[in-house]
This record gives sequence, structure tokens and C-alpha cells, in this order.
Amino acid sequence: MPSEPEIDDSPHSPDAPDSPEPRRAWPFGVLQTVALILVCVVAAGAVGWQLGGRDDAETFNDVDGGFLEDMIVHHNAAVTMGLEYLPRGDDTLVGHFAREIVTAQSAEMAVMNLLIDDAGNPTVATNGVAMEWMGDPMDPADMPGMASAADFAELQSATGLAADDVFTRLMILHHAEGIAMAKRATADGENPRVRRLARTMATVQRTEIDEMNRRRLALGLDPSVAAGAPADDDDHASRHG
Repeated sequence: MPSEPEIDDSPHSPDAPDSPEPRRAWPFGVLQTVALILVCVVAAGAVGWQLGGRDDAETFNDVDGGFLEDMIVHHNAAVTMGLEYLPRGDDTLVGHFAREIVTAQSAEMAVMNLLIDDAGNPTVATNGVAMEWMGDPMDPADMPGMASAADFAELQSATGLAADDVFTRLMILHHAEGIAMAKRATADGENPRVRRLARTMATVQRTEIDEMNRRRLALGLDPSVAAGAPADDDDHASRHG
């Protein structure tokens, strides 16, 4: 006969009397998380196919190349925030948002790297200068919406509702600035695949801002002031391509 499973009678066991509800942690270890991201990278091939195959006659301008490189850095920061939050947060739905961001933006980074390769690795995408394509060159770490070292320290020291608060607040700001970048690429980029990708990013991130702010309200938190990111689909950027 199979042995009976051990019963955890520690004070933190859900079966222990008067024990608080255990915090919902990111259920995967580091290796499993890496494997999940690799699956997303493979899935990026399907995303790339959806964006359309490469046309030998297609061209890329500096906005295309600069946007791709800067958005890879921007996405990497969002993935890092998501992974930092998941072991610390309390709310199931906020955890779901974080997992979606980690997986979707990992896949998009793979697509953007493929597009940079198709563009021939232009200087604007490899010179280590951010926002040059928007006329405001700066260090990549200083891009609008990027979490600072102090922001990450605040997230890493938070648990439970405080972690839900810090993560959603930082991510809403991050998304709002990402939308501005994507709208610029949609309006001024030349490559149709890059513009389609940028338009999709802006739409998804607007939706995620709304979802995170609704959840903040449900948790008794004030909505983020960054909710003012343009939500219209009728502007100049979205009319392109």
C-alpha cells in the first residue's frame, strides 16, 4: 500500500487553527521560470509569423531600429519587475497580471531581436544610446518609465498588499511610457512589421493599465496617476499602417 502523505502541522499550514491564509507565491522555481520563458521565446516564432513574413524589399528607418532596441530594454525591465513581484505579492489577480507580462513580453523581446537582425543591426539599434530616435538621447537606464534602483529596493522589501501596490504602481507608469514609445513608432516608423507590433503593444498595455487600476480600486488602493496614458484609438499614430 502506498504510504500516507505527510501532514504539515506547522503554524503556517492552512489546516492549522486560526492560521492566516498563506501568501500566494510564484509557483515555479528559477529553472522552471527559465523554461517557461524559453517556451515563450519559441512561441515568439508564431507571433513573428502573425506579424507577416520578411519581404526582401522591406526597409527599416532609424525610428524602427531605435524603437526595437529601446523597447527590448524596456520589456526586460518589466519582466524583471514581474519576477521580483511574484514571490512577494498577495493578490491572485495581480499575480496573474505579472505572469502575463513576464511571458508575453519575453516573447515580444525575441520577436524584436529577430526584427533587428532582419534590419541588419543598424547603428541606432546597437550604439547603446536610448531615445535617440525620439530626439532625446539618454542612457537606457534613464528612459521614461524605467524603475530606479530605489524603486526596485521598495519592491524587494514589500510583501502582501504592499507588494501588490508597489508592483502595479510601477508597472502602470512603465506601461504608460511604453505606450508613448509605441505610438511614436507606429506614427513615424517605416517597416510595416515593426509598426504592427508597436500598435499591438500600445493596445495591450492600455488594456493592462485599465485592468491594474480596476484591481487597485478593488484592493482599496488609489488608481495610479499614470492612468492618463492616451486611451484613444483614433489618434495620428493608430491611423498609420
